[in-house]
Amino acid sequence: MLIAVLLSAAMAVQVLINLASPKVDPAGTSLNGTMSLLPALSVAFWWLVTSWIVVLAVLVPLAVGRVRTSRDPGERVRRARFFHLAIAAVLVSPFCVYPVNSMFGHVPLLLLCLPTTAFGLWTVHRMQRHRRMPFRIALFGFGWGALIAFGFGGLMNVWTGDTVNRFLLHRVTDAIDVGLDNFQGLIKATQETQHDVMSAGFLSAGVGEELGKGAGVAIVYLLCRRHFDNVVSGIVVGAAVGIGFNLAETVDYLATTAGGASQYWARQYVGLMGTHVAFTALVGAGFGVVRQLGDPRRRWLPVACALVAAIGGHFTFDAGTRVYTTLSAEWFGSPNDYVSVLVLQPLGMIVLFGPFVVMYVLLLRRGLRDQLAALRVELAAEANTGFGAVTPAEVSLLLRPGMRWWLRFRTFRSGGTGAYRALARLHAAQLDLGMQRWHRSRSEVDPGAPDETVLRRRVLELKHQLATVALSPQQQSFVEVPA
Repeated sequence: MLIAVLLSAAMAVQVLINLASPKVDPAGTSLNGTMSLLPALSVAFWWLVTSWIVVLAVLVPLAVGRVRTSRDPGERVRRARFFHLAIAAVLVSPFCVYPVNSMFGHVPLLLLCLPTTAFGLWTVHRMQRHRRMPFRIALFGFGWGALIAFGFGGLMNVWTGDTVNRFLLHRVTDAIDVGLDNFQGLIKATQETQHDVMSAGFLSAGVGEELGKGAGVAIVYLLCRRHFDNVVSGIVVGAAVGIGFNLAETVDYLATTAGGASQYWARQYVGLMGTHVAFTALVGAGFGVVRQLGDPRRRWLPVACALVAAIGGHFTFDAGTRVYTTLSAEWFGSPNDYVSVLVLQPLGMIVLFGPFVVMYVLLLRRGLRDQLAALRVELAAEANTGFGAVTPAEVSLLLRPGMRWWLRFRTFRSGGTGAYRALARLHAAQLDLGMQRWHRSRSEVDPGAPDETVLRRRVLELKHQLATVALSPQQQSFVEVPA
């Protein structure tokens, strides 16, 4: 709820600044003409005002009354959580106007981008080679990026650009008032204004969009912290948010800008796992580090550093793209369209976002190595307990993702879909048990995580269920069911 309040308050401040900006025309309009930029802005504005009225006049008084009248402590907590969720949903709902209008107003473009987006989301989820968080968590991050983060960042960008343009427009009008003979002065004033407005737009995009995406990662971390293991989990969540944001932005650019084929190629192929995915993956990595920090006083530092890196990288990419576009025209003149789209454009993008991709890939690799080393120790220790949840023969299998996949494939051929899913659930439960032991050894067990005894009992139940499936003798050697 606090995150929703902060996002909505930031949007309200931006709207108030826009309302206070100089008017372009004498008559003026509500929102000082901003509505003429995009019809959905008027709906978003009045929805934003309505959301605060609903929260302050309806939900907050109702929540206070319902919570105070409840005598049962458990019921009081449940009611408080319900109203917290309701308040948060109402406050972030105005952000959905812009992306819903953009994506569902151009359904053919949305369908065009879905195959590559689905492949990107599948790739992000498969980054987890060992323990995997539920896919619904990645879907939530994807939805947040496509709806809430893109709506927040997009509205902030439009209002910021309009506001800065209004405050700086006096440069051009002053040059015009000097007289028509001051043509060079008018050109210079216009260029300086365009440069400053564009720079403000780049800064707004870096701050607004990355904060909107980072808010989604923060919510997932706070609500599903027991599924965070280390930087791997954070990178996956952040990348899922970035994939959703990239989908909404691609559809918006295809619908509103020229060069649709070039935009589609750059955003859905060349930059699919870069740009927004790379920047937000770094933010997620920061939360993954926080998961393993014992000192609460130091937990703000990784997130702050990750946000600074993402915001700086985003600004650098946008500004660098503008500079590269100008310089490439001077260096290469007017190259063939195929050369420009297939060679020059990808080269420029890779140079600009390549270091950030390398950064999150290296963090991912280090995180996977840490998980593998931890599971090697903890699974062997669990096998030595003699409880039967993990046996020595199963340890080597669980540590090798390729072997696990091959065994599941052979199980599918012999036992069908039911056997495949049962074996997959068993492996997931055993890896959950190993990771829970690791967190306990590091004194970082989440209070909401199930106890090791519960996880061990779950593994044994799955083993007995799998015993009813017809497996070959070779497959059964990898699944030992205790008596």
